[in-house]
Amino acid sequence: MPRPRPRPGVPGRSPVPIYLVGQPYVAGRMRWPPAARYSYRCDGHELILFVRGVTDRQEADLRRGQAELALVVDARAIVLCSRFGASLPWSHAAPYRWCRVPRAERGVPPAPELMPDRQAQLRVALVEADDGRVRALRAVRLTPAFTTALHAAIRAQASRPAPAVAAVWRVARLYHEPPPAGFGSPGAAWATL
Repeated sequence: MPRPRPRPGVPGRSPVPIYLVGQPYVAGRMRWPPAARYSYRCDGHELILFVRGVTDRQEADLRRGQAELALVVDARAIVLCSRFGASLPWSHAAPYRWCRVPRAERGVPPAPELMPDRQAQLRVALVEADDGRVRALRAVRLTPAFTTALHAAIRAQASRPAPAVAAVWRVARLYHEPPPAGFGSPGAAWATL
């Protein structure tokens, strides 16, 4: 029987979700819309890629291909973009909103002065959208600069609740504005891993 998604704070259960290759991402749910979902909770960073018709090449690229990440931050919206190898092209996760994480699972990342050399870990899962099964897993170490930028964005978002409608408009605006100067050049919000 597939293991249910553990929740932090439940006695006898791991605070880190347990995903097993070949098992359902969520027990009882078979279909997912193709999308990417990023989340930060008290158990860490997670990126789930729901892909229709996952190939062996995509599994291999998720496990061992070059990982590239980009971070798009607005006053109230955080969007994680990713690419794994040649077969999993650039995609963007749904906007992350700290206030939408269940209260029991919320966490605020540590300030950089508390852990200046910290490299956060991003758990990544590739899920077949048509049957809901996990096809590949990977743990990606974020660079210190990327970790600092991502954590600062999450802390800023956690410090001021955003009205839901305003957040949606801000995200829509991100897609219609030109990229900021220097975007795409190596820096805190871009990493090749």
